[in-house]
Amino acid sequence: MTEIAMVAESSKQPPNSITEVLDKFHDSISRVFDKSLTHPNVIIGGDFNLGDIDWASDEPAPRISNSASQHNKFLHLIEDFSLSQHIKSTTRPASDKILDLLLSTYPNSVLNPTTVSGISDHLAVVFEKSFDHNAIPTDWSQALVTAVLQNSSKSNPANYRPISLTCIWCKIMEHIVLSHMAKHLSANNILIAEQHGFRKNRSCETQLISTIHDWGKSINLRNQTDVILLDFKKAFDSVPHEHLLTKLDYYGIKGNTRTWIKAFITKLIPPLAYLNAS
Repeated sequence: MTEIAMVAESSKQPPNSITEVLDKFHDSISRVFDKSLTHPNVIIGGDFNLGDIDWASDEPAPRISNSASQHNKFLHLIEDFSLSQHIKSTTRPASDKILDLLLSTYPNSVLNPTTVSGISDHLAVVFEKSFDHNAIPTDWSQALVTAVLQNSSKSNPANYRPISLTCIWCKIMEHIVLSHMAKHLSANNILIAEQHGFRKNRSCETQLISTIHDWGKSINLRNQTDVILLDFKKAFDSVPHEHLLTKLDYYGIKGNTRTWIKAFITKLIPPLAYLNAS
Protein backbone atom coordinates (compact mmCIF):
# COMPACT_ATOMS: atom_id res chain seq x y z
CA MET A 1 0.00 0.00 0.00
CA THR A 2 1.38 3.42 -0.97
CA GLU A 3 1.62 5.95 1.85
CA ILE A 4 0.44 9.45 1.02
CA ALA A 5 1.67 12.31 3.20
CA MET A 6 -0.90 14.84 4.36
CA VAL A 7 -0.28 18.57 4.15
CA ALA A 8 -2.59 20.84 6.18
CA GLU A 9 -2.58 24.59 5.65
CA SER A 10 -4.61 27.61 6.74
CA SER A 11 -5.12 30.68 4.60
CA LYS A 12 -6.48 34.20 4.98
CA GLN A 13 -7.30 36.51 2.10
CA PRO A 14 -8.21 40.09 3.12
CA PRO A 15 -11.40 41.62 1.66
CA ASN A 16 -10.94 43.30 -1.74
CA SER A 17 -7.36 42.08 -1.94
CA ILE A 18 -5.45 42.25 -5.21
CA THR A 19 -5.19 39.24 -7.51
CA GLU A 20 -1.49 38.84 -6.63
CA VAL A 21 -2.64 37.33 -3.33
CA LEU A 22 -4.16 34.43 -5.26
CA ASP A 23 -0.95 34.15 -7.30
CA LYS A 24 1.04 33.64 -4.10
CA PHE A 25 -1.52 31.10 -2.92
CA HIS A 26 -1.17 29.28 -6.24
CA ASP A 27 2.64 29.26 -5.91
CA SER A 28 2.39 27.89 -2.37
CA ILE A 29 0.30 24.92 -3.49
CA SER A 30 2.54 24.38 -6.52
CA ARG A 31 5.57 23.93 -4.27
CA VAL A 32 3.76 21.20 -2.35
CA PHE A 33 2.92 19.36 -5.58
CA ASP A 34 6.45 19.79 -6.95
CA LYS A 35 8.00 18.19 -3.86
CA SER A 36 5.61 15.24 -3.78
CA LEU A 37 6.32 12.04 -5.70
CA THR A 38 2.61 11.20 -5.68
CA HIS A 39 -0.58 13.23 -5.72
CA PRO A 40 -0.35 14.92 -2.29
CA ASN A 41 -3.13 14.83 0.26
CA VAL A 42 -3.67 18.55 0.83
CA ILE A 43 -6.25 20.06 3.18
CA ILE A 44 -6.63 23.84 3.24
CA GLY A 45 -8.98 25.80 5.45
CA GLY A 46 -9.41 29.53 5.76
CA ASP A 47 -11.27 32.75 5.13
CA PHE A 48 -10.92 33.52 1.42
CA ASN A 49 -13.42 36.41 1.31
CA LEU A 50 -14.82 35.21 -2.00
CA GLY A 51 -18.47 35.08 -1.09
CA ASP A 52 -19.98 35.50 -4.55
CA ILE A 53 -19.48 31.92 -5.69
CA ASP A 54 -22.39 29.50 -5.85
CA TRP A 55 -20.87 26.42 -4.19
CA ALA A 56 -24.19 24.55 -4.18
CA SER A 57 -24.01 24.14 -7.95
CA ASP A 58 -22.33 21.13 -9.55
CA GLU A 59 -20.20 23.63 -11.47
CA PRO A 60 -19.48 26.55 -9.10
CA ALA A 61 -19.47 29.96 -10.78
CA PRO A 62 -19.50 33.65 -9.74
CA ARG A 63 -22.96 34.97 -8.91
CA ILE A 64 -22.36 38.52 -10.16
CA SER A 65 -20.25 39.73 -13.06
CA ASN A 66 -18.40 42.60 -11.34
CA SER A 67 -16.68 40.15 -9.00
CA ALA A 68 -15.89 37.59 -11.68
CA SER A 69 -12.16 38.36 -12.04
CA GLN A 70 -10.91 37.12 -8.67
CA HIS A 71 -13.64 34.52 -8.34
CA ASN A 72 -12.89 32.98 -11.73
CA LYS A 73 -9.19 32.99 -10.95
CA PHE A 74 -9.87 31.14 -7.71
CA LEU A 75 -12.10 28.61 -9.48
CA HIS A 76 -9.37 27.99 -12.08
CA LEU A 77 -6.92 27.43 -9.23
CA ILE A 78 -9.22 24.81 -7.70
CA GLU A 79 -9.55 23.11 -11.08
CA ASP A 80 -5.78 23.16 -11.73
CA PHE A 81 -5.04 21.27 -8.51
CA SER A 82 -8.20 19.11 -8.50
CA LEU A 83 -9.37 20.57 -5.20
CA SER A 84 -12.78 19.87 -3.69
CA GLN A 85 -14.63 22.51 -1.67
CA HIS A 86 -16.52 20.93 1.24
CA ILE A 87 -18.41 23.82 2.87
CA LYS A 88 -21.87 24.19 1.37
CA SER A 89 -23.73 26.13 4.08
CA THR A 90 -23.49 29.81 4.95
CA THR A 91 -20.58 30.65 7.25
CA ARG A 92 -21.55 34.31 7.76
CA PRO A 93 -25.30 34.48 8.50
CA ALA A 94 -25.31 38.29 8.39
CA SER A 95 -24.23 38.29 4.73
CA ASP A 96 -25.68 34.90 3.71
CA LYS A 97 -22.34 34.02 2.11
CA ILE A 98 -19.78 31.24 2.28
CA LEU A 99 -16.51 33.01 3.03
CA ASP A 100 -14.78 30.27 5.02
CA LEU A 101 -13.79 27.36 2.81
CA LEU A 102 -12.35 23.88 3.32
CA LEU A 103 -10.44 22.52 0.33
CA SER A 104 -8.85 19.12 -0.21
CA THR A 105 -7.24 17.07 -2.96
CA TYR A 106 -8.80 13.84 -1.65
CA PRO A 107 -12.54 14.35 -0.98
CA ASN A 108 -12.73 11.22 1.19
CA SER A 109 -10.18 12.68 3.61
CA VAL A 110 -12.84 15.14 4.83
CA LEU A 111 -16.07 13.69 6.17
CA ASN A 112 -19.21 15.69 6.95
CA PRO A 113 -17.67 19.05 7.89
CA THR A 114 -19.93 21.40 9.86
CA THR A 115 -19.69 25.08 10.67
CA VAL A 116 -20.13 26.54 14.15
CA SER A 117 -21.35 30.12 14.44
CA GLY A 118 -19.43 32.44 16.70
CA ILE A 119 -16.46 30.16 17.20
CA SER A 120 -14.12 33.02 16.28
CA ASP A 121 -15.27 34.89 19.40
CA HIS A 122 -13.51 32.50 21.79
CA LEU A 123 -10.82 35.05 22.65
CA ALA A 124 -13.48 37.61 23.55
CA VAL A 125 -14.92 35.10 26.03
CA VAL A 126 -11.49 34.61 27.62
CA PHE A 127 -10.92 38.36 27.81
CA GLU A 128 -14.34 38.97 29.39
CA LYS A 129 -13.82 36.26 32.01
CA SER A 130 -10.35 37.57 32.81
CA PHE A 131 -11.67 41.13 33.21
CA ASP A 132 -14.89 40.30 35.08
CA HIS A 133 -13.21 37.91 37.53
CA ASN A 134 -9.82 39.68 37.74
CA ALA A 135 -8.18 36.39 36.83
CA ILE A 136 -4.92 36.22 34.91
CA PRO A 137 -4.21 32.89 33.17
CA THR A 138 -0.90 31.43 34.29
CA ASP A 139 0.49 31.45 30.75
CA TRP A 140 -0.07 35.22 30.61
CA SER A 141 2.15 35.73 33.64
CA GLN A 142 5.08 33.80 32.25
CA ALA A 143 7.64 35.23 29.88
CA LEU A 144 10.68 34.37 27.87
CA VAL A 145 13.40 36.90 28.59
CA THR A 146 16.13 38.00 26.23
CA ALA A 147 19.02 40.26 27.25
CA VAL A 148 19.74 43.22 24.95
CA LEU A 149 23.20 44.79 25.14
CA GLN A 150 23.03 48.48 26.10
CA ASN A 151 26.74 49.34 26.24
CA SER A 152 29.88 48.17 24.45
CA SER A 153 31.24 45.77 27.05
CA LYS A 154 29.64 42.36 26.56
CA SER A 155 31.38 40.84 29.58
CA ASN A 156 29.57 43.03 32.13
CA PRO A 157 26.08 41.65 32.97
CA ALA A 158 25.01 45.12 34.12
CA ASN A 159 25.21 46.33 30.52
CA TYR A 160 22.31 44.12 29.44
CA ARG A 161 18.66 45.09 29.55
CA PRO A 162 16.14 42.27 30.01
CA ILE A 163 13.26 42.25 27.52
CA SER A 164 10.25 40.08 28.38
CA LEU A 165 8.43 38.26 25.59
CA THR A 166 4.94 37.55 26.92
CA CYS A 167 1.96 35.66 25.54
CA ILE A 168 0.43 37.32 22.45
CA TRP A 169 -3.10 37.00 23.89
CA CYS A 170 -1.93 38.85 26.99
CA LYS A 171 -0.54 41.64 24.80
CA ILE A 172 -3.91 41.96 23.07
CA MET A 173 -5.68 42.21 26.43
CA GLU A 174 -3.14 44.79 27.61
CA HIS A 175 -3.84 46.85 24.49
CA ILE A 176 -7.60 46.72 25.11
CA VAL A 177 -7.21 47.92 28.70
CA LEU A 178 -4.69 50.59 27.68
CA SER A 179 -6.92 51.97 24.91
CA HIS A 180 -9.83 52.43 27.32
CA MET A 181 -7.56 54.05 29.91
CA ALA A 182 -6.20 56.41 27.25
CA LYS A 183 -9.74 57.46 26.30
CA HIS A 184 -10.51 58.17 29.97
CA LEU A 185 -7.35 60.24 30.43
CA SER A 186 -7.98 62.17 27.22
CA ALA A 187 -11.67 62.85 27.91
CA ASN A 188 -10.84 64.28 31.34
CA ASN A 189 -7.77 66.26 30.21
CA ILE A 190 -5.62 64.49 32.78
CA LEU A 191 -2.41 64.33 30.77
CA ILE A 192 -0.48 67.57 30.33
CA ALA A 193 0.55 68.73 26.87
CA GLU A 194 4.23 68.40 27.78
CA GLN A 195 3.99 64.63 28.18
CA HIS A 196 5.15 62.89 25.02
CA GLY A 197 5.98 59.38 26.22
CA PHE A 198 3.48 56.54 25.75
CA ARG A 199 0.91 58.74 24.00
CA LYS A 200 -0.69 58.43 20.60
CA ASN A 201 0.84 60.71 17.97
CA ARG A 202 3.60 61.65 20.44
CA SER A 203 7.18 60.37 20.57
CA CYS A 204 10.76 61.22 21.49
CA GLU A 205 10.95 63.10 18.18
CA THR A 206 7.97 65.35 18.93
CA GLN A 207 9.38 66.03 22.38
CA LEU A 208 12.76 66.96 20.91
CA ILE A 209 11.18 69.30 18.35
CA SER A 210 9.12 71.01 21.05
CA THR A 211 12.13 71.32 23.36
CA ILE A 212 14.40 72.84 20.68
CA HIS A 213 11.62 75.28 19.79
CA ASP A 214 11.33 76.40 23.42
CA TRP A 215 15.10 76.75 23.76
CA GLY A 216 15.35 78.76 20.56
CA LYS A 217 12.51 81.03 21.61
CA SER A 218 14.15 81.63 25.00
CA ILE A 219 17.53 82.40 23.43
CA ASN A 220 15.97 84.82 20.93
CA LEU A 221 14.38 86.68 23.84
CA ARG A 222 17.82 86.76 25.53
CA ASN A 223 16.44 84.96 28.56
CA GLN A 224 18.60 82.85 30.82
CA THR A 225 18.09 79.23 29.79
CA ASP A 226 18.93 76.48 32.27
CA VAL A 227 18.54 72.85 31.22
CA ILE A 228 18.53 69.93 33.66
CA LEU A 229 18.52 66.42 32.22
CA LEU A 230 17.57 63.49 34.46
CA ASP A 231 17.75 59.81 33.64
CA PHE A 232 16.21 57.51 36.23
CA LYS A 233 17.96 54.16 36.20
CA LYS A 234 15.54 51.24 35.82
CA ALA A 235 12.61 53.58 36.46
CA PHE A 236 9.89 51.09 35.50
CA ASP A 237 11.36 48.33 37.63
CA SER A 238 11.84 50.51 40.71
CA VAL A 239 8.36 52.07 41.02
CA PRO A 240 6.41 50.32 43.84
CA HIS A 241 3.19 48.71 42.66
CA GLU A 242 1.21 50.32 45.47
CA HIS A 243 2.22 53.76 44.22
CA LEU A 244 0.94 52.89 40.75
CA LEU A 245 -2.38 51.71 42.18
CA THR A 246 -2.67 54.90 44.23
CA LYS A 247 -2.21 56.91 41.04
CA LEU A 248 -4.98 54.92 39.37
CA ASP A 249 -7.32 55.78 42.25
CA TYR A 250 -6.35 59.45 42.09
CA TYR A 251 -7.14 59.70 38.38
CA GLY A 252 -10.47 57.90 38.66
CA ILE A 253 -9.47 54.53 37.25
CA LYS A 254 -11.35 52.18 39.53
CA GLY A 255 -13.61 49.13 39.50
CA ASN A 256 -12.72 46.13 37.37
CA THR A 257 -10.05 48.03 35.47
CA ARG A 258 -8.07 48.79 38.63
CA THR A 259 -8.49 45.31 40.09
CA TRP A 260 -7.50 43.68 36.79
CA ILE A 261 -4.34 45.79 36.60
CA LYS A 262 -3.53 44.92 40.22
CA ALA A 263 -4.00 41.22 39.47
CA PHE A 264 -1.79 41.53 36.41
CA ILE A 265 1.18 43.32 38.01
CA THR A 266 1.12 41.23 41.19
CA LYS A 267 0.89 37.84 39.47
CA LEU A 268 4.04 38.19 37.39
CA ILE A 269 6.23 35.14 37.96
CA PRO A 270 9.87 34.36 37.16
CA PRO A 271 10.58 33.81 33.45
CA LEU A 272 10.31 30.36 31.91
CA ALA A 273 13.66 30.65 30.17
CA TYR A 274 16.38 33.05 29.16
CA LEU A 275 17.08 33.38 25.47
CA ASN A 276 20.50 34.06 23.98
CA ALA A 277 21.66 37.62 24.44
CA SER A 278 21.89 39.79 21.35
